[in-house]
Amino acid sequence: MAEISITKRDEYYELVLVTTDRPFLFAKIAGTISSWGMNILKADACANKNGVVLDSLRFSDRFRTLDHNPSEVSRLKQQLVAAISGELDVADMMRRKFQPEKQPPKVRVETRVHIDNDCSSHSTVVEIVALDRPGLLYDISSTIAELGLNIDVGLIDTEGGSATDVYYVTQNGAKLSPDRQHELQAALQQRL
Repeated sequence: MAEISITKRDEYYELVLVTTDRPFLFAKIAGTISSWGMNILKADACANKNGVVLDSLRFSDRFRTLDHNPSEVSRLKQQLVAAISGELDVADMMRRKFQPEKQPPKVRVETRVHIDNDCSSHSTVVEIVALDRPGLLYDISSTIAELGLNIDVGLIDTEGGSATDVYYVTQNGAKLSPDRQHELQAALQQRL
């Protein structure tokens, strides 16, 4: 089961979720929020050794859906629970919702993926800088999950059309081997 709260702050909404860890968890949360047309501004994700996850996401309600329809907050929570439990196919929803951009972006941001095995004693650190767009966080987190990797900590920030994300990633509780690092780098570069 998941405990979910969604609170309206001055300029954004804050979602706080506590649940047990499972594959694709962060991707399902990010995808569900994005599918509602929300813009994820910041996110923090962490898990403890007992497999309990605490995720906190700040998002703006670009179309004022929740502002104009407060009852939609409970529907969003229900959809998050359905996504987490697997009742809702988030991957299919994202494919249907987001088609490739037809217009060139207004801001150019070179996608960079840097992977470091030395700056953390327990995880491989993955830093990504990319053009912010709907579904970006879903694409990154689902790519990591598709490779069978676990996000132990995720720090996400968007500003001025640019997203800077840092993930502490492990596989089976250990840092990634050089081969897995190269595989992750290639998969992220291809997807982004």
